[in-house]
Amino acid sequence: MRERFHERWRDKTRDNIAKALNSLGLNAEMAERGRPEEEVCKRAFTRSIGVIDVADGPFR
Repeated sequence: MRERFHERWRDKTRDNIAKALNSLGLNAEMAERGRPEEEVCKRAFTRSIGVIDVADGPFR
C-alpha cells in the first residue's frame, strides 16, 4: 500500500525526460538512485530527481 502511495505522488520529471529522449531516438534509461553524480552542483535545500543514462553519449 505504501509503495502505491509513494509511486502516485513521486516526481515523474525524470521519467518524462527519459521518455522524451527515447522519442528523439536516443537510448536513454533511468539510472539507479544514489549514484555519486546526483551530488554534483547540489545546493542547500535542493534534491536531485536522479540520473538518466544516455547510450553513445555525450552528445551535442
